[in-house]
Amino acid sequence: MYFESLFTNSPDGILLSTDDGEILRANPAACAALGRTEAELLRINRADLIVTLRHARDGLAHDGSAGNESAGDADVELETGALTLRRSDGSTFPAEYVSAAIPNASVPLSYTIFRDISERRANELALAAALARLDGFMSASPAMKWVKDEQGRLLYVNTAWEKAFGASLNEVRGQREVVLRADDVARQVLLDDAQVLAEGKPISSMESQTVQTDGTLHWFQTVRFPIRDATGAHLIGAVATDVTAQKLAEDALRESEARARAAQRELEYALDVTRRTEEKFRQAQKMEAVGRLAGGIAHDFNNLLTVILGNCETLALHLSKEPIAAEVQEIQNAGNRAATLTRQLLAFSRKQALEPRVLNLNDVLMGMQRMFERLLGEDIDIAFLLNPKAYRCLLDPGQIEQVVLNLVVNARDAMPDGGRLTIETSNVSLDEAYVKHHPEAVTGPHLMLSVSDTGIGMTREVQAHLFEPFYTTKPVGRGTGLGLSTVYGIVKQSGGTIWVYSEPGQGTTFKLYFPEAVTHSELPIRAAVTPADHSGTEAILLVEDDQQVRTTVGGMLRRAGYHVIEASNGGEALMICEQHGGTIALLLTDIVMPKMNGRQLAERLRQIRPELRVIYMSGYTENVVVHHGVVDSGVDFLQKPLISNALLPKVRAVLDRGTGNAR
Repeated sequence: MYFESLFTNSPDGILLSTDDGEILRANPAACAALGRTEAELLRINRADLIVTLRHARDGLAHDGSAGNESAGDADVELETGALTLRRSDGSTFPAEYVSAAIPNASVPLSYTIFRDISERRANELALAAALARLDGFMSASPAMKWVKDEQGRLLYVNTAWEKAFGASLNEVRGQREVVLRADDVARQVLLDDAQVLAEGKPISSMESQTVQTDGTLHWFQTVRFPIRDATGAHLIGAVATDVTAQKLAEDALRESEARARAAQRELEYALDVTRRTEEKFRQAQKMEAVGRLAGGIAHDFNNLLTVILGNCETLALHLSKEPIAAEVQEIQNAGNRAATLTRQLLAFSRKQALEPRVLNLNDVLMGMQRMFERLLGEDIDIAFLLNPKAYRCLLDPGQIEQVVLNLVVNARDAMPDGGRLTIETSNVSLDEAYVKHHPEAVTGPHLMLSVSDTGIGMTREVQAHLFEPFYTTKPVGRGTGLGLSTVYGIVKQSGGTIWVYSEPGQGTTFKLYFPEAVTHSELPIRAAVTPADHSGTEAILLVEDDQQVRTTVGGMLRRAGYHVIEASNGGEALMICEQHGGTIALLLTDIVMPKMNGRQLAERLRQIRPELRVIYMSGYTENVVVHHGVVDSGVDFLQKPLISNALLPKVRAVLDRGTGNAR
């Protein structure tokens, strides 16, 4: 009774027929649609009612799902499609149908359910006509564009779609899009359509399609979006752009995934190195500019300090018993502090003259151990981790001691509550990868000197300015801000590199890298022998273009007993030397002078007086006897500012060299 009620009351036409098309039953809806009574239909073969018939893809049910539907214990094969039916008056109408055999029947029977879609087809045609008016614009687009109803039936396709699918609009109008798609794509299309209709907003997906014109598989980026036509019906529009080239590239990338990841890591590393290199380059430019300024200031100050300190010495000698002697001493002390600052500025700007020698840095460090212990106090433990086979390096002993001392003092100040200081040496080889990461370094064997503390550490902001002159985080009066800038300048001038690693609250490590010396013939570090008497009576030719400096230095020499002959420039010195009848034992000359520099003058004078000894003096290293911050071999050099305690021993030592008159 239940099925009879469904048969009778169904709004869709239902025909029960045999395999050869004989109609056995027809429900009221079928009779109304065909314009015949049931009795009339029972006298007509089913095939006589069909004008045209188009089957859908086998196994695809009317709702779009693939496969078979089960009815009891038997499988029911469904046939779906579209057809045109003829009414009794000869008119026709379009319909969609589903047909299936009745299982377990005593004779082969099937039923066909059909629905008149004339109204829908009329709406589709109206929509197609409207779309056709846009066809010129739509067809000009290289992207595929189509419109379908909410059941997924195609209403409009543009020229690009026709080329891709190899079918015209007339051929596919009314067909469901999923029928034209591969199974996996069809399932995604159904899901996407449902989402568009449910949410009322566009979605994007990647879809594949074999393009008929070239037979290759193409990939399309498809955007589906909701449309509502003039009747209020819900439609789905779609635009698909060919992204095959992109897809193929992505597939190739996936096929070589491991290599791609490695390449990505390498790219990220290179970008990071580039970024840090650019930062370091900008920082180096800034440091270089500051260095040039500092070096120029120090050069001029050295001449002024030579005059100040030299005259203070003279005043101190003459006023030793006068009340004003204390004030003179204060002036002298201030001048000495200023001289120290200028030396630090020269060190930072890498314009300090170095006298390097092949050193065992371990010996230097152990020689400073007792000094470190006094500096650090009892609250700080010190540990030495020294490689007994540490590479020898070409370094200025006094300057490297200054470097280590500054780092130790800096570490001490970073551990106000005590801690541990570790000084380490080790042999390392800097490879290309390291140099890429640290652009200022060079490849090859290096000695690494590490100074680590367990102190308060530093932020990245502090580290960025750490080596700039006069930058300090210490309280006022606790430092000049030149200690680490001095370290930076000496290390760079010595051909090394310096890196700092620090985290707030985790301590700080300075790592210094010095290239291994080309020669391993080590020179011992000897304390200079200071003669008790630096006086003399020899004739000295003093050449200095700064009159005040010349007067001051000449006074120092004369008080020591020397006969001083002064000249303001190279030409005047040549004339004096040619006219002077007596012996001139020593030429003491400034290097940087107008028209004729100190070295040129010395070469000219030695043509006249081959026995002449020479001492060069300068407040600056950019001159002809100091190259790359290193004093030329066999050259005697004095760094300004000059004081008698440095000048007189040097003069005496040069005069006595090779004469057997050392005193």
